[in-house]
Amino acid sequence: MISPKTHGIVDYASGILFYVAPSIWRMGTIATDVSYAIGTLIVFMSLLTAYPFGIAKLIPFGFHWTVDLVVGAFLITAPWVLQFGDDPNARAFFVTLGIVSIVWTLLTRARHMPGPATYPRPAGA
Repeated sequence: MISPKTHGIVDYASGILFYVAPSIWRMGTIATDVSYAIGTLIVFMSLLTAYPFGIAKLIPFGFHWTVDLVVGAFLITAPWVLQFGDDPNARAFFVTLGIVSIVWTLLTRARHMPGPATYPRPAGA
């Protein structure tokens, strides 16, 4: 099982990946915009989640875990739903990251995860 700490590290890394992927894989406009939006969602969710690398700790990890599953399913379907399925690079990236996201999330320990009250807030917060 994957720990919340490891999950947090990968969250931030994947957020960055969604920012750089459009340049690396030369994605079209729609896929690029979606990639940036997903990267932003991942980073903000991570900053707000009650886990070791969260800053504000406002979102319970169980909710974050559920959103990760939904985002994974969205990534798999996005190329066709948002009509960039004809872009083989974008399609491969989104489908692959969607599958990885779902598997990664299912392998992460989410039951009995600490809520916002468990982790101390930063000084001055």
